[in-house]
Amino acid sequence: MRGGEGASRAPVLQLTNCRILRGRRLLREDLWVREGRILDPEKLFFEERLLADQRRDCGGCILAPGFIDVQINGGFGVDFSQATEDVGSGVALVAQRILSHGVTSFCPTLVTSPPEVYHKVLPQIPVKSGGPHGAGVLGVHLEGPFISREKRGAHPEAYLRSFEANAFHDVLATYGSLDNVRIVTLAPELGRSREVIRALTARGICVSLGHSVADLQVAEEAVQSGATFITHLFNAMLPFHHRDPGIVGLLTSDRLPPGRHIFYGMISDGIHTNPAALRIAHRAHPQEEPLGPSGGVPEPGCPHTPSSVPGGPYPPPPQSLPSLLSRHQDPVRQHSSDGRVHPAFPAGHRLQCGVSPGGCVAAPRPATGTGEAQGHPGLRG
Repeated sequence: MRGGEGASRAPVLQLTNCRILRGRRLLREDLWVREGRILDPEKLFFEERLLADQRRDCGGCILAPGFIDVQINGGFGVDFSQATEDVGSGVALVAQRILSHGVTSFCPTLVTSPPEVYHKVLPQIPVKSGGPHGAGVLGVHLEGPFISREKRGAHPEAYLRSFEANAFHDVLATYGSLDNVRIVTLAPELGRSREVIRALTARGICVSLGHSVADLQVAEEAVQSGATFITHLFNAMLPFHHRDPGIVGLLTSDRLPPGRHIFYGMISDGIHTNPAALRIAHRAHPQEEPLGPSGGVPEPGCPHTPSSVPGGPYPPPPQSLPSLLSRHQDPVRQHSSDGRVHPAFPAGHRLQCGVSPGGCVAAPRPATGTGEAQGHPGLRG
């Protein structure tokens, strides 16, 4: 039966003629989905006594989760940190164009800027669901200005700030409304940072540690205050040292709150991070995946155009994260949207994917954690 007998319920979609990874093999199987959630077909038929309301032939394509890009500064000629009158159109353009790269949701990222830029840009980038029109906007990632001068990288020194006596009020004065903000990258060694971390996480904003000279103890205290993420691991932070591993040491620290998981991003272009360093981080959590931010600047999407970020030019990324890890891992991977690597899509997880005719979209995901079905667990405060 097609179920319900008059009862109001969401339709069931059956995706047929798909290729799905099970036991490290691509098998032709069907997938049942309702309201974006993957269903167990046995329970659907025997317990709910339902069949599919709609069927869609995938034409033998691989069905895979989409990428979640949590650090992208722009692309296709768009710079998210430019205070124009129509920021939304630029975000929409990037959202539409990155679909072809396997990205189904992203966090537009602003680099260190003066307060007037934040006040003008942030209200123009609301959270938005994805669809055929483009990738979903999860919220804005604010990378700076509360970062280390020594590790500022390409961030303009003139606009760097510290936390003054009013701490969180200084944050509000700098950014303005935080309604559209999802992630804030800050340096935890700045005075009153723990107070700010607690205030941000209380608002549901993910605090990420980066552009920092913090030692391991300071980083651990930041996590104890609520920080859950590391911005581009290894880059713009103190290098690993056996006496004090700094922020990198959070990957194996035994002084984190019970149940607290640290997620991290890495720039996996083979230039910012050596492939050997990628494998070291990966082996610290051998059952999981890191998150691979694009760090996109206005040029991505323009053929053969190097980045103009200070310290560049950087050529196009020579390898993908899965290929850099593939020397020791199966390069074909599937990921459920709870962030952990799975041999297949388990029932009950959200389907955040599209049909990829070009091959498997091996979506990088966080180091550890379970999280809920929607969005990314590392983005929760």
